[in-house]
Amino acid sequence: MAFKQGQQRDKPEEITLEAFCKDWLKTRRPELKPASIGLYSLTIKRLLSYFGRGTYLQEISPQRAAAFVADQRNLGMGHEGEELSGWSREQIKRQCKTMFGTAVQWGLLNTSPFAALRSTKLAPKRWHRVTVKEYHRLLEAAPTLRWKVFYALAYTSGARMGELFSMAWSDIDFENSRLIIANREGTGDMPPFQVKGPTDSATGGYD
Repeated sequence: MAFKQGQQRDKPEEITLEAFCKDWLKTRRPELKPASIGLYSLTIKRLLSYFGRGTYLQEISPQRAAAFVADQRNLGMGHEGEELSGWSREQIKRQCKTMFGTAVQWGLLNTSPFAALRSTKLAPKRWHRVTVKEYHRLLEAAPTLRWKVFYALAYTSGARMGELFSMAWSDIDFENSRLIIANREGTGDMPPFQVKGPTDSATGGYD
């Protein structure tokens, strides 16, 4: 008996989209940051809503995958149904490629339906630089001291948003005008935080 060359002999295991997404997120959760988990969870919500929870992975063709990405709209409160930005659409595309690439590695698919989707080169979005006048108006509008400090640090320190939102009062050295940016274990009130990028030390600082 002769087999056709270049084709898989064994049929991949059938698994529903919902079951796969649940398993994928469970295995990746320990290595993903909370913000990334939130973004992937939103993409999973989009996938389940579009294809259906009981859809088998093998039923998602490259054509349906391309249609899924093209049909996505804004889900934000007050902006439901509006056109997505190119950056958001590319993010969905990348995340689907990552997830379905794992399905291939796990032997659940022979090929990923998202693999053939090309990345779109987007023009960089121009930044708006907050003026001194705008900064002082933000301070005036801040409802609490905590927000005043947040705006002051965001404007003057150069710290990333994730670093600022994970910061505690103990991380601010008011006497020496210094911030402590450090890896932190999660607590009941705050998620875990890791400094972005490789570092030789668990702590760093901004003067």
